[in-house]
Amino acid sequence: VDTFTDYGLFTQIEQGNELFLKTHGLDQNGNLYKANYFEFHTGITQLKNVDDPNYDAAKFDEILGIGAGRNHLKLLQMISDVNNGALDIDKVLDKHFCRDNYFAWLAFNILVGNYDTQTQNYYLYSPHDSLTWYFLPWDYDGSMVYRQFKDVEGNPAQLIGVANYWSNILHSRVFQQEHNLNELNQKLDELYNILGKGAVDALVARYQPLIEQYYLNNPGFSQEFTAAEFYENLDTIRAIVQHNYELYYASIEKPMPIFLGETEATTDGTSFFWSQSFDLQGDRISYTLQISKNSRFTDLVYTKSRLTATTFTVALEPGEYYWRVFITDSKGKSQRAFDVYWENATDRNIHTGIYGIRKTNVE
Repeated sequence: VDTFTDYGLFTQIEQGNELFLKTHGLDQNGNLYKANYFEFHTGITQLKNVDDPNYDAAKFDEILGIGAGRNHLKLLQMISDVNNGALDIDKVLDKHFCRDNYFAWLAFNILVGNYDTQTQNYYLYSPHDSLTWYFLPWDYDGSMVYRQFKDVEGNPAQLIGVANYWSNILHSRVFQQEHNLNELNQKLDELYNILGKGAVDALVARYQPLIEQYYLNNPGFSQEFTAAEFYENLDTIRAIVQHNYELYYASIEKPMPIFLGETEATTDGTSFFWSQSFDLQGDRISYTLQISKNSRFTDLVYTKSRLTATTFTVALEPGEYYWRVFITDSKGKSQRAFDVYWENATDRNIHTGIYGIRKTNVE
C-alpha cells in the first residue's frame, strides 16, 4: 500500500503530462513539451516526427521532453518558420505564439531573476486545434535571489535581461525589432507595478510563518543556510524585483553578447573569430581583442581596439594563450561574450567560471 510522504513545500509538485493539462483546464489532447536544451534552432537531428524512420523518442527528449501529444509536425513547422529569415518575424510571432503570453513570460522571468530559462525550465503548450504555442512557467528555484556573480570573474552582464536570451534564435529575431522591445518594456512595467515592493512584502509576511516551520525545524534545510542567512534571504526577496527591474533597463543600453569562435592557424599568424553583435538602440559597434598569457589577463601580450570586423589575425609565438573580445557601442556601453572558461574542468559552476574568455594553443 502506498503511504503518504510529506515533502513539505514540495509535496504538490506536478509532472507535465495529459493529467496536468486536464487539471489546469487545458486541452489534454494538445501538445506539451518540456524544454531541456532547446533554442528553437533548425537542424537539430533529434527532433523528428514519429513517422520518420530515424525517430528516437529518447533522443527527442534530450531536447524537448514529450509531456503530451504524439504528432510533432506542428512543432517542427513552427521551428522552421522561426528560422526562416525570409519570413517577417512579427508575422511568425503572431502566427505561432500569443504575444501577450510571450512578453509576459519573459518579463516575469526577468523581474524575478529566473535567468536559467534560455534553453530549459519551461513548457511549450499548444491546443490540438490551434497553431498557437504558449510558454508555461516551470522551475523557479533560482529566482528571487541576488545572483551571486559578484564573486565570479567577469561579472556576466551578458546574463541579464534580453542579453540573457540572445543565443535563442526566436528571442534574438524578435528583439531586433524596436517595437517588440518596447512591447516587452511595457509588459515589464505593467508587472513591476503589480509586483512592486509592497506586494512582495505582503506575500513574504503571509508565507513566512509557514516556511519557517519547515525550514528552521528540518535538518536538511538548515544545513543549506543558517537561521541568520534564512532571514537575510527574506530581506533579499523583498528587494529583488526592484533590483532586477533596474538591472534590466541598464542592460538594454548595452550591445548584445557574442560567441567566440575557434582560432585558426594561417600563413600570417593566428586568426581569431567571433560572432556579430547587435545594438538595440542602433548605436555603432566596435570590438576590442585582448590576448593574454594567463586567464586573469594580468599578462597581456596583445590588444587591438576599434575593430569593426569579426575576425583578426595576430602573429604569436608558440604557446598557450587566453583571449577575449569586448563589444563597445558609440555611447561607451560595453558587453562581452557568452563563453565561459573553467580552469578546473571538474568544477563547472557559476562561481568558478571566468566569463567571456577562451583558451587557445599556438604551435
